Amino acid sequence: MISKAFDWLGEVRVVSTTHRNHATELATAAVHDGTEVVVALGGDGTLNEVAGALAGSEVRLAVLPGGSTNVFARAIGLSDDPVEAAAQQITALADRGAHEEHMGLGWANGRVFVFHAGIGFDAAVVHEVEKRGHLKRWIAHPLFIAAAFRTWASYDRQARFQVGVDGGPPAATPLTLILNRDPYTYLGERPLTLARGVNFDHGLSVCRFDSLSMAGIVLTAGRALLSPAGFTGSQEVHLSHGARQVIASSSGKPFAYQLDGDYIGETDRLVVEHRPRSLWLVKPNTAEQAVPPAA
Repeated sequence: MISKAFDWLGEVRVVSTTHRNHATELATAAVHDGTEVVVALGGDGTLNEVAGALAGSEVRLAVLPGGSTNVFARAIGLSDDPVEAAAQQITALADRGAHEEHMGLGWANGRVFVFHAGIGFDAAVVHEVEKRGHLKRWIAHPLFIAAAFRTWASYDRQARFQVGVDGGPPAATPLTLILNRDPYTYLGERPLTLARGVNFDHGLSVCRFDSLSMAGIVLTAGRALLSPAGFTGSQEVHLSHGARQVIASSSGKPFAYQLDGDYIGETDRLVVEHRPRSLWLVKPNTAEQAVPPAA
């Protein structure tokens, strides 16, 4: 039941998801029903499903953190505590016109991603994590680190696919990360910063690795986590910003890819595009103390 203090919210309907892609089904129905705002409480996978359904519509998306890492929610300034985050969003919804952004999205073979895509080794790590998904909520970061080392030990590190940016010459790579928003992820409280300052309307940032040397991966991760400027490129890891289209292809073995931390599968061609003004986002109130509006 909604208290009178929040009557201004209008009719509120709460629905729980029960299976993968259920959030997409519910959000699609919300668009057809003329819903004004969809609030997604969940992790980045739930966010991805809802954003895909709302893309191109006038329905606003508000998010609340309910997953293990909550990359997107934290990146836009939400508290990682769901109660505090709810107070931020209630305040934002009370003055929605001042807390809206018509943000750009990434699209990969026709499917939306909100903040990042990973191709090759990164996707293989995500796939390994998902095999132990029941542990993710409790030990997400140790699980991811262990999966990265386990995958590296068994991965075909000589496998390559080609990546070209905005029609430029393709380059061979075993691992490419594409960001629509920085950071790529968080390790505890620390952001893993690969493209500092990049936001939803800057185009896509592309981080392409020449090899999977353990030293190179550790150095890149260390600089992204510890340097005030984040990672800014190296001799073996190349950064480019403002991309509108990225094409990954392979004439041999298919490569894996993931979107917003969800493993999608394998393909021999992936067309990634940035589409501005695709999704209406309710931005949280980031004042030091977000107080719900009075009755």
